Amino acid sequence: MRRHHILFLEALPTIAGGQRVLLDLLPALCAEFDVTVAIPGPGPLAEALSELRVATTALPIQRFSLIRKTLKDVLAFAASTPRLSMTLRSLIRRTHVDLVYANSAPTFPWGTLGAALAGKPVVWHSHNNLGDGKSLLLARALAGLPSVHRIIGAAASAIDQFGQPGKSLVIRSGVDLARFAPSAEKRAQCRGALNIPESQPLIGILGDFIPLKRQDDFLRAAQQVQAQYPIARFAVVGAVRPTPESQAYYQSLAPLLAQTNALALPWPDDLTALLNALDAVTIASTMETGPLVLFQGLACGVPVISTPVGHAPDLLRESDAGSLFPVGDDAALCQLMLRLLRHPERRHAIQTAARKLAEEQLDLRRTQQKVIGLLADVLAQTSSHPGVH
Repeated sequence: MRRHHILFLEALPTIAGGQRVLLDLLPALCAEFDVTVAIPGPGPLAEALSELRVATTALPIQRFSLIRKTLKDVLAFAASTPRLSMTLRSLIRRTHVDLVYANSAPTFPWGTLGAALAGKPVVWHSHNNLGDGKSLLLARALAGLPSVHRIIGAAASAIDQFGQPGKSLVIRSGVDLARFAPSAEKRAQCRGALNIPESQPLIGILGDFIPLKRQDDFLRAAQQVQAQYPIARFAVVGAVRPTPESQAYYQSLAPLLAQTNALALPWPDDLTALLNALDAVTIASTMETGPLVLFQGLACGVPVISTPVGHAPDLLRESDAGSLFPVGDDAALCQLMLRLLRHPERRHAIQTAARKLAEEQLDLRRTQQKVIGLLADVLAQTSSHPGVH
């Protein structure tokens, strides 16, 4: 019997949160289905998919502004969407695709139209809250189409925005607990490479340089901490995205980076080692649906100090594994950092609590099985009613 063929759609050639989630899901999905991933072309995502031995195909996917869509974006979208939808329809029919899985919001419009034209079901995976009103209005209109069978959300806010509760559900992203785990050896190795002695506390923030990540709040809090706890060091980890918005934001951080003598680090090859090297992970974002670094930090036994975004309130509010502070409140963040730094004897208890929380709620295998079950249900439903998509 022929295995079902699922076509995944990705709009970015790079690897951010949504692409990382996809890469984590694929090993289990490839064991159940034939999988192809449509991508814009060469880049880090293509390389990672090649390492996983996942088949890829290139589509002429155009990139648009990250948050606010300009008039130029709107005109380019209007011109490219019909053409891309027709190209996708041809690909679906030529390669006998049974289901389309749109893994990022920019793929929802043409992915849905292309699937509908080919008579195939589409599943959306929403990793973010849409910040552009025009994009959200279009997505809401498309979400009600019969061809959109399911909308997966990384958090409730990621699905509520589309107004389709009957076809939407939250599947929280998971973390590989074998890879992300406490390791004294990795901690020592990474700190040695960074020239940070064990006696010197190190607090980090991880995320690409975009305004919603609020690295500026983190660095302002770091300044206040250093005034009272001079030996504390801080690390800002991430990448500058190839957009004017990201580049300008990173440049605006230069004075704060210099004043705090913070380490500005690229994404490491071994993220587990870097997380273990930290004494706390900070999430200062204004908007998130995960985020992955929250799950990864907890799995490594690192205390997390976060704004109340995504799953942070559920995981941290009743836990000894971390703390919450209001968005934009660098003074409150400073006080939470100082509380951790002044009580190093609590490190082992926090590490144990964080790891236990990850084991109980964040196992990647659980996430993979939920997605596989959902796809199997959609395929069973559409196979038994082939004329209804």
